[in-house]
Amino acid sequence: MSKNHFSIKGVIFDLDNTLLDFMKMKEVAVKAAVKGMIEAGLEINENESYQDIIAIYEEFGWENQKVFDVFLKQCI
Repeated sequence: MSKNHFSIKGVIFDLDNTLLDFMKMKEVAVKAAVKGMIEAGLEINENESYQDIIAIYEEFGWENQKVFDVFLKQCI
């Protein structure tokens, strides 16, 4: 048995929008992604694209990993 004993003093976890503003982080991330796509040469409207991606999140779920795939398929 190991002589290195430790005890857990506490556990911190976050429920969406409890410690961090999840929706604000999602907004910033989506806007950065849209700007990145434009900088990479995709000819899209920045504001419309942001709204389109948010609509996809609302349809498929805020944690969906395929949202940008769906968006890009709509664009091309």
